[in-house]
Amino acid sequence: KVAQLIEQLDIDLVTALFSRMKGDVVGDILSFVDSETGARITRGLFPDQPVETGMP
Repeated sequence: KVAQLIEQLDIDLVTALFSRMKGDVVGDILSFVDSETGARITRGLFPDQPVETGMP
C-alpha cells in the first residue's frame, strides 16, 4: 500500500521525505515501487550523480 501511495505523490515530495529516512528503509520501500518510479526517485535523491544507461 505504501508503494502505491508513493507512486501517486509528487516526486519532489517523495525525495524530500526519503532524504530524511535511513537508507535501508528507503531501499525496502523502493523494492515495492515500479522500476520507472524508483529510478526517478533515486535520481532525485542523488541529482549530482551521473546516470549510467548500460549502453556504450
